[in-house]
Amino acid sequence: MKETSLQKKKRGYIIIEMEMSFGEYIDRLSIQLHKVQKIGIECYPEFIHLIQELLLETPIDNFKEVIKGFRNLYIINGNIWKLESDLRQGKEKKLGLATIGKRAVEIRNYNNTRISEQNRLNKLFGGFLNIKKDHISE
Repeated sequence: MKETSLQKKKRGYIIIEMEMSFGEYIDRLSIQLHKVQKIGIECYPEFIHLIQELLLETPIDNFKEVIKGFRNLYIINGNIWKLESDLRQGKEKKLGLATIGKRAVEIRNYNNTRISEQNRLNKLFGGFLNIKKDHISE
């Protein structure tokens, strides 16, 4: 039996409904997979449920593009995660400013590729494009 919003709220979840583009949704799922792999098995069933819903709602002729987009975003987000890891752990002094600067540029470039991949999916599935003003991703 599927858990209701009220049941989730009682367990400490905050339920927020929001609209997002298809590309952004796939991007968030790819980030969630990284988190599930880091955190462990307790949230795995909920994640699998999200993936199943996505795949069941995808028309068969677009299936390969969804998988390709998910894979691309998963790789991009993994690279960003690795570059940000030392910073999240407070190792700025150990890295030095030159390394931090190089990583910032790499992260910016990965985010540019990430936005491009989201927009590629949005064009295929009719979503709105993620447009940045005065940004390298334009």
